[in-house]
Amino acid sequence: MFGRNSKVNLELNREVEKLIKTGGKEQLLPIVQAGEPVLRQQTAAYEGQLSRKTLDKLIETMRVTMIEAPGVGLAATQIGLGLALAVVEDHVRDDDDDDPREAAEFPFHVIINPSYEPIGTETRSFYEGCLSFDGYQAVRKRWLDITARWQDEDGKQHEEHLHGWPARIFQHETDHLSGELYIDKAEIRSLATNENLEDSGATIRFPPKPPPNSDSNCKPGAHAANRIHARRKTLRNPIVTESYRCGIRGISCRGRGPQASPFLSYRHFFVIPPCA
Repeated sequence: MFGRNSKVNLELNREVEKLIKTGGKEQLLPIVQAGEPVLRQQTAAYEGQLSRKTLDKLIETMRVTMIEAPGVGLAATQIGLGLALAVVEDHVRDDDDDDPREAAEFPFHVIINPSYEPIGTETRSFYEGCLSFDGYQAVRKRWLDITARWQDEDGKQHEEHLHGWPARIFQHETDHLSGELYIDKAEIRSLATNENLEDSGATIRFPPKPPPNSDSNCKPGAHAANRIHARRKTLRNPIVTESYRCGIRGISCRGRGPQASPFLSYRHFFVIPPCA
């Protein structure tokens, strides 16, 4: 279990609490986009650096952000945090019958310090996308079957045989934690916008839309607009940059100078209001 022989990193814990608060009451964190250095770093193994209360809040906030995006996985690096943890979740839908991607029920998991290895040599190539390379998809070859290993939030070790689409999701999120994006090994000539893929009739699978927001002025999934849109302002440390976080629904922006934590990556960014 985490906690028995681990020590909470108080400085990191405070910074993660600040990060969580930027999501506001709606628990929506901005998702960093390709070009942010944190997406290319090898993450630090999670060994209990956060208090259990902070870890639980982080997991819940990441899950909400993932669902609202919408997506089926979200790695800590995608919210600017260089720790080896991610959340995953996908569910079978009516149109998944006879789907060559072999989608299957993949209930919510927190995967901490995950790893995988192929079972056999079979691979499959399908379109996939990424919340940190927003608006595009490309064909990526992945192992069809893997042995997946990870720890849960209690530190318990898990090992499971994953097949088909759940195996692809697990590989995608685990690769994030090693600084890899799916596009690195994709068939580049297949790269296309989501809109063009839909128009072409290609075999693609988008995450399910989240339920309608309680705000009647918002369309379902409108919070997908809560993404990062702006340039990065790099300081001396290439991972830690100056942050100006613009709150959702008109909360005033506040500035913050460079931080010492090697786990957190900040950007100069503007958040589009969720109902804009």
